[in-house]
Amino acid sequence: MCPFDADGSHEPSPQDGVTIPSMDPTVAWIPEAEEGRVRLVPLGAEALVALDRLEGGRLAALTRLVWPQPVEAPPLVAEHLDFLADRVRTEGAAGGWWNWAIATGRHAAGVLGCSGPLTDGGVAEVGYSLYPGFRGQGLASGALRLAIPLILARPGVTRIRATVPVANEASQWVAHRAGLSIVRRGSSAEDGETLVFEGPAGTSDDATDGRSPTER
Repeated sequence: MCPFDADGSHEPSPQDGVTIPSMDPTVAWIPEAEEGRVRLVPLGAEALVALDRLEGGRLAALTRLVWPQPVEAPPLVAEHLDFLADRVRTEGAAGGWWNWAIATGRHAAGVLGCSGPLTDGGVAEVGYSLYPGFRGQGLASGALRLAIPLILARPGVTRIRATVPVANEASQWVAHRAGLSIVRRGSSAEDGETLVFEGPAGTSDDATDGRSPTER
């Protein structure tokens, strides 16, 4: 899942005519994490709906983050927001539909999510997307490294999977630098030819040796 220049945007206040909503109860079971410049901020059903409806003031109030203006979902995310909000509402903590804003400082840089139903004996699917203005800074791989141990701590989860289009080399690097390895190739009607990355937590030892993930 993946911008916009955040300059000129600001956090909402009553002077802006924005009502600051109460805490969304659907974020209560989603863990937070922070390391260095990267922070995972839980996105509950209400925040997902606000992003889907492009309600920038409400989204900022719910997350306490500055979002790129004009508000828009990161690439490849918009078509999934309504579905994700519904799953978060209906399946609750047991469903495992965890979504986060990838934040750096006070700014929302993208979105990272984990699907609910486990597949193949305990595999949890992850997806991530950055706004273009925040790419190339290591934020996505840093966020995925933060998320992996949180997701592996869920009952029944044994592995993490990220399915990445062959054409999207940047997303392949994100998965590799977060410690995931290519296990097979696949294909889908939506993405065409894909690479399937899997693994437990940890940063790859050879993540910076200059070779692309497909050369290993």
